[in-house]
Amino acid sequence: MRAGLTEFVLALGYLADQVERAIAGFQLDARIRTVVEQRPMGTGGAVAVAMDTFGLPEVLVANGDTHLEGDIEGMLRPLEVARGELVRMAIVEARDRRRFGGIALDAGGCVTQFLEKRQAGPGRINAGLYRVHRTALPARIDGPFSLEMSVLPALAAAGHVWAKPIDGSLIDIGMPEDYERFCRLHAASA
Repeated sequence: MRAGLTEFVLALGYLADQVERAIAGFQLDARIRTVVEQRPMGTGGAVAVAMDTFGLPEVLVANGDTHLEGDIEGMLRPLEVARGELVRMAIVEARDRRRFGGIALDAGGCVTQFLEKRQAGPGRINAGLYRVHRTALPARIDGPFSLEMSVLPALAAAGHVWAKPIDGSLIDIGMPEDYERFCRLHAASA
């Protein structure tokens, strides 16, 4: 793989059997493993269950509904846990952050605050790509929880989330109009 990734773990839920059938036919120079949620676990719960299932102390987590272009090499380096970095979050500059919210950073690149959505104008936004240490997540998983809503704000307040700017574009392919734009852009380059 171009970025040097050799193993993928897919946290699956609804229609997992269809995804597993589809990936069975992939011809990749990478190993793909799956973990299927027995009940919805939320983004944080899914990551924790996948890490625990395969004994992974640190992982790169990508949202399945975003397309990020740019150099992600800085996201591939291990976390600097000794300095308190438990999560590294990719960020990009957006022309209008109103749909995404924003990210406030200190001078060293530590995330200090997640800013509310609906504020128009340019700014830094979460790109949906994270490097996560297992200790960033609850030790015991009692039920579903959101990585973005439950975990990241508390970790940022404690100084454990660092930002990694990515010079590239982000398309939220989970939105129909953006998915159509993504298809048009990539059909032209195919």
